[in-house]
Amino acid sequence: MANQKQVLDVQVSKGITTAQSNEHLRDRSEKAEKYAMSKGNYDPTRKRLNFEIAPGGKIHPIDTSRSIPKRMADILS
Repeated sequence: MANQKQVLDVQVSKGITTAQSNEHLRDRSEKAEKYAMSKGNYDPTRKRLNFEIAPGGKIHPIDTSRSIPKRMADILS
């Protein structure tokens, strides 16, 4: 058990969709949040655990005002 390893399977893709971005950022509408909570697969108390590391190593809450595809476009331009 001491030698267990985790695996990350990464496949080539052109990018990330806005829907995938919303899922990763936990950026849901109230209706979607209620639906996920009714299914039992969403814990809103974990939302505070979302953080990102900014340049300079500063840790701050995730900015959900911009989707990941928009962030990627800004970084690449």
